Amino acid sequence: MFKPNIAAARKAELNRELSDAEKEVDLFDLRLRAEGSRYSPVVYADTWDLQRIRRELLKPGTALVEYALGGAQSYAWAVTTEGLTTVVLPGRKDIEKQIEAYRDELSRRVTALTAGPATTRVDLLGKQIYQTLVAPLDKALAGSSALIVVPDGVLAYLPFEALVDGEKRMIERFDISYTPSASTLGALRARQRTPAPKMLVAFADPVYGTGAAVPDVARAFVPSVFRNDVAASNFAPLPLSTSVGTGLE
Repeated sequence: MFKPNIAAARKAELNRELSDAEKEVDLFDLRLRAEGSRYSPVVYADTWDLQRIRRELLKPGTALVEYALGGAQSYAWAVTTEGLTTVVLPGRKDIEKQIEAYRDELSRRVTALTAGPATTRVDLLGKQIYQTLVAPLDKALAGSSALIVVPDGVLAYLPFEALVDGEKRMIERFDISYTPSASTLGALRARQRTPAPKMLVAFADPVYGTGAAVPDVARAFVPSVFRNDVAASNFAPLPLSTSVGTGLE
């Protein structure tokens, strides 16, 4: 291994710079958490345990499948309202090799003459990947119609919907969605439940024609707090719009 010959003083200086940079990152993380931004709850979401996932994220007929790729062997977990199933899968390199071949086949150009054979090859590879990644969980997924996939590594680039189980693609069996983690999904759902502000400011262009001003009828619908701004503004017609009836006559 190459080891640069760095003077002691320079090495100490680099260590100080590294320490200062790490402190800045820590302070930035603290500010994000303190400010309660929309980014913070997702990135720093608390880890959810099995019971919380089953209680708050899942409903009957929905399964969450999480993958973890490892060197010698990989793992997959299927969580449903009924319980947890764990299976052992091949190592990372074996899985990556299958997915690389699948993606290469998908990216090949086809013509009207080669589309049929190309589809056959894609489906064959899709069946092989299904047998590797999903078939071991078939029993756990038997009662599910919706699937939440938590991919790992190269699996993030795999369209699970296109994988083939027998004569059917997975999209025909499941409504499939993806999430980086169960805790991230929980944080996103919690944010979606936050009531939106009830104020709405909308601007329209109901009159067509060059230089048309906002008509009095339209001004009547503008909240009084904004009327002076609207009156002082020169709203031009929408670009590329055509003359149609406005219903204001």
